Amino acid sequence: MSRSDITFSRVALAAMIGFALMAAPSSGSADRPESPPIFIFHSAFWINLHHFLYQQALSENPALVDRNTDGTPTAELIESIEFYKQFLVSRDLLFDEGMVAAKNSLEDQENNTSLLETVHLPESLANTLRQAAPAYRENWRMQQDRVNQEWIAKVSPLVDRFGGRLVQGMSRIYQTPWPVSAIRVDVTNFASWAGAYTTNNPTRITISSVDPANQGVAALETLFHEASHGISRKLEQAIARECASQKVVLPRKDFWHAVIFYTAGELVRRDFPDYTPYAYQNGLWKRAWPMYVDALERDWRPYLEGKVSFDAAVTTLVKDVGESKR
Repeated sequence: MSRSDITFSRVALAAMIGFALMAAPSSGSADRPESPPIFIFHSAFWINLHHFLYQQALSENPALVDRNTDGTPTAELIESIEFYKQFLVSRDLLFDEGMVAAKNSLEDQENNTSLLETVHLPESLANTLRQAAPAYRENWRMQQDRVNQEWIAKVSPLVDRFGGRLVQGMSRIYQTPWPVSAIRVDVTNFASWAGAYTTNNPTRITISSVDPANQGVAALETLFHEASHGISRKLEQAIARECASQKVVLPRKDFWHAVIFYTAGELVRRDFPDYTPYAYQNGLWKRAWPMYVDALERDWRPYLEGKVSFDAAVTTLVKDVGESKR
């Protein structure tokens, strides 16, 4: 059996405090000893199986799923992957409402030995998961859960030590209170092509424990970037209003997403001056948003530093990146 699927962010603090102290400056701690957890981490069976099958269906060469550890064929697993290939991989994990509903339902199943009959899933999907479960549990689950738990143990001390300041900073910047309840984080080996994604109502994060971009301090940034999806609505609305007021359009409609990438990276860098934020490290400014990064440095950074107001920063940003309507 795997360890418990639920791990509070403080569980690994005593064992891993050395990791946090070596990875970060010794001054400026933002401990939250009496505060509730910011995140609750899960490494649950059914949602990991779902993402495993989705990943294998995407792969041209599924990873050794044709044999059990004893050498016998895993026909049920192969059939399940084929089902995902035919019916699910064409549907986006984040933007397809049915896929989001399935994800939430599977997360709620946690580590149940069997998929309950009351689960809110299409019957064909539920039956496919039940069919795949024994082979996955026998051959893959233990190893994947171990990796997930190790990732949780490494990131938890960073959240405990620096999370309070990040919560305060993001709440101020987005002018929106942080959620009262801890945000659920499902840790899986695969979490979409992006390595992490967030669904709202309620805010839930899915993050890959093996993605190279989600390791060390970058994991801290990714978590808080993903969490900011739940409190960035006011920013999105302000950008839209300002575009209408200035009668301009944006080169890309996801400008708000570039803003929250920049924000999370800069807030984390305050505690780790030598850290290279995710968007710089992984080429997002060059690949996706080259038209935005200079304006963010020039117009948004002063707001992060408390030198200008939210409204003034959004107005200037839109003026600098907007294009006149034709």
